[in-house]
Amino acid sequence: MSTGQFLVCAVIAVLAGFLGGRISNRLMRSTATEADASTDAAARSSAGVRGRVTAREFVLVDKAGNERMLLSVNEHNSAGMHLYDVKGKELLVLAAGEDGTSGLSMSDSAGKLRLAVGVTKDGGPALVMNDSAEKTWLAVGVTKGGWPGLNMYDSAGKLRLAVDVGKDGAPGLDMYDSAGKRRLILAAGKDGAPGLVMCDSTGKRLAVGVFADGMPTLTMYDSAGKDRATMGVLKDDPYLQIVESEEDIWGAP
Repeated sequence: MSTGQFLVCAVIAVLAGFLGGRISNRLMRSTATEADASTDAAARSSAGVRGRVTAREFVLVDKAGNERMLLSVNEHNSAGMHLYDVKGKELLVLAAGEDGTSGLSMSDSAGKLRLAVGVTKDGGPALVMNDSAEKTWLAVGVTKGGWPGLNMYDSAGKLRLAVDVGKDGAPGLDMYDSAGKRRLILAAGKDGAPGLVMCDSTGKRLAVGVFADGMPTLTMYDSAGKDRATMGVLKDDPYLQIVESEEDIWGAP
């Protein structure tokens, strides 16, 4: 799994704990009004103000009686805050899971999830942006190992571009076709040597690169992925190698 692919999985894992209720029934609201409120008598002031209130659920309403904010703890022991517009559309959710995950989601006026930010229990942050149909177009995040990445998707939800930095600090960029096949790879090794690989639907067909010692090369591959021709410059001298078979190799000089 690439860094980019990990991002969406990480965000889904974070959001599932506290947004699952959003899909089913708003973070599991208590059906009874048994708030079981208690007060800390020692914290009461002489004016009778309560210093602390303990309850399972709090609901705030506006002047018209519309529910605008909900504070609750669901059946999975995830604490959350929900904010609504005057029509009851959920616009914002802020929550923390029992397992140490946390997250924030924002929705548009139609109630469609447009932005989600989360932190996994391993400490990896991630962000997802959706369109008005709740299709993900962009995901950004950092893996548990500390590798950052960015994914972009098409209207069908297919990954089309992924950018990341590996554990060794080497950056990379991958481009995919509409079938999910990787067609272009652009990368730089930890020694700074750049490389470009172009692929057809079955695998790599052409590679261009510059080695750390400055030697440029171009290699072409057959449909089985075997290198058949290579050209480059070695110690300021050009060379060409053509491979007909393992036993039949022609080169110049």
